[in-house]
Amino acid sequence: NLDADGAVTPLTTAADGDLLPPSVSRTRRIRFDTPERRTFVQDVIKVIASTVRLDPTHFAQPAARSSDPPVSGADPLSRLIAATVVGQPRSATLVEVRNWGTASLRIETWQRNVPRPVDASGLPQAPRLDAYVLHFAEGSRTDPASIAARGLDRCAVGPQAEQCWEISTMGPSSPDIEVRPAGRAAASRAPLSLGAAWDEAERLREQTGAEFVEPVFEVAIDDQAVDATRSGGGTPDKPGALAETEWSLRHVDAAGARERLRQELNRPEGAEAVGVIVAHPDTGYRQHAEFWNADATKSAVMFESGWNFVEENPRPFDPLDDAGLLANPGHGTKSGSVIVSPLGKQWTGGDAKEFVSGAGPGARLVPLRVHTSVVHFNPSRLARAINHAAEPDGTTIRLPPGARISVISISMGGLPSLGLYKAVKNAERRGVILVAAAGNNVKTVVWPARFGSAIAVGATNIDCGTWPAGSRGGAVDFSAPGESVWHAAVTADGNDRATVGQGTTYATATTAGIAALWVSRHRETPLFERLRQEGLVTEAFRAAVQKTSWRPAGTGASAPPAGVTCVEKEWDSTRYGAGILNASRLLAEPLEEPPSRALDAGTPYPLFASLFETDEMAVAATQRFETLFPGTPPATMKALDGELATLYALDDEVQVAVARIVGPAPSPADYADVRAVLQRKDVSTAMAAVARRQP
Repeated sequence: NLDADGAVTPLTTAADGDLLPPSVSRTRRIRFDTPERRTFVQDVIKVIASTVRLDPTHFAQPAARSSDPPVSGADPLSRLIAATVVGQPRSATLVEVRNWGTASLRIETWQRNVPRPVDASGLPQAPRLDAYVLHFAEGSRTDPASIAARGLDRCAVGPQAEQCWEISTMGPSSPDIEVRPAGRAAASRAPLSLGAAWDEAERLREQTGAEFVEPVFEVAIDDQAVDATRSGGGTPDKPGALAETEWSLRHVDAAGARERLRQELNRPEGAEAVGVIVAHPDTGYRQHAEFWNADATKSAVMFESGWNFVEENPRPFDPLDDAGLLANPGHGTKSGSVIVSPLGKQWTGGDAKEFVSGAGPGARLVPLRVHTSVVHFNPSRLARAINHAAEPDGTTIRLPPGARISVISISMGGLPSLGLYKAVKNAERRGVILVAAAGNNVKTVVWPARFGSAIAVGATNIDCGTWPAGSRGGAVDFSAPGESVWHAAVTADGNDRATVGQGTTYATATTAGIAALWVSRHRETPLFERLRQEGLVTEAFRAAVQKTSWRPAGTGASAPPAGVTCVEKEWDSTRYGAGILNASRLLAEPLEEPPSRALDAGTPYPLFASLFETDEMAVAATQRFETLFPGTPPATMKALDGELATLYALDDEVQVAVARIVGPAPSPADYADVRAVLQRKDVSTAMAAVARRQP
């Protein structure tokens, strides 16, 4: 119990069978010091009554817990709480908790949003809770109305109470549901800790009957940790790249690939990838003359087909949000221009060399606004965009009759989530190539690039070296030009320009454009259609690029393209993939059935499996995860999969410890070390209990 000054006194216990009188504690301004040295203040009233002996250690909880059903005011205790918080900058919540062998009623208040410090890795220690995703069995039919019927007060049109929920599906055929507490839409309220969010997810699972519920954390990542798109950001621009606008296309021999398409398929120049549609989840688009035309039939940007997943409307226009230190306005325009801009200079400003030629001329881009700024990564909105791009329903993404999206280009990344994993798998299963940035200035390849169903791309420069700030590791499939790459840009006041930028953003966009050429080359063949129906197009593309890629010191089939002189000669295939993309050799390669691959090894713990460096190692994911958390019920294991992967991405100490058990030969001491580290962290009640359990 806590007294009025916040002091702790032991719980009174009695002999078995004796009835204890209700123990009521009411405190004001209780302070909870977290491991991150942040202090939170809240009012708590707790009533405990029991007919059995209570073990006091059960009440040694590591952090305050929060929950969200509305206080009805129908009972005296609820009315007391409502009266207590009147006039305070808080709101009360009420939840019934059934654990510890007793039924208790806990009422807690929400702390107003507290600024989160950003650590050296670029990720905040405590990201903002945005929503929850309720996961149901594949093939089941779930809709927002059925979820509302299970006790979640669904928001109606017009002004809303803080406690209502915005409820939406995750995609046209997805059984999963996203629920967003409207009162926290602008971060006005949030659980006091990461562990609290996972505890709330478990309560929602019990209430709604979902198989698994995961919190959706939106992270704010340091500008350069996502994309050094401003000239001079990240590393000094290469003088040779500044002087040669199309150097990046020369390094992938895009001209040779286009020439092959013109000769073999009789395509006109500048329309080599005609008929191929690329979906582009990002910050939206601007009307930059390099790749936009007011005539929708002539524009490389299909602005009438896109969708705004932020404001939920059919206008994915980027308002150039440059508020705050982490803003990166116009990112969607920058990366999109590298994919589909027509060849040569289109806009009339600047000098003759200031333009961008897209890697996939003739292809068209469907803009999908999923973030206000590229540095605010929301995996749930991205997952919804991927699902809709893989299955355009004519309402959200509106395509011409008979058209389909063949490539999804994602020049961003962040935290793992099961919803994002399932969306990427869905795209692969439907024959859509998903290309994703490996990441910038962070210690690990980010998600979704880290998932086996995505193509993870690293970044190189005009010297044939790797970009120093790019993420690296076994998850990278291959690399492409990303340092000092020319792109369209828009100033904060809306003026067009062309400049150079740095990051796996541009390596990804270059690859997406080349993927459009590859699809254009093969899509009319019977084998391609069969691979598409069997969900093997992504793997066929990956295998073909890796087979035909080049290396700085390579010879014969792996030699640099004609006209490319390499200053850097070293290449580490364990960190940067098989080599550097070669579009001309790629298109010369016959379409083949891809080699068999143990996709995610069939593990029920896909997020943990994504932490392994290679697919060959990931086959051990199930056994190792169950060794880490022995004797744990399946429903709890699903939650631990998501929570551990999130902690791995956010916490350096957890990452170092977990890296040993996803390595070649972990020892029993390595597993024990992970459990010991987790006991010191802000984790859920379930994680804390399992971490304390000895095998």
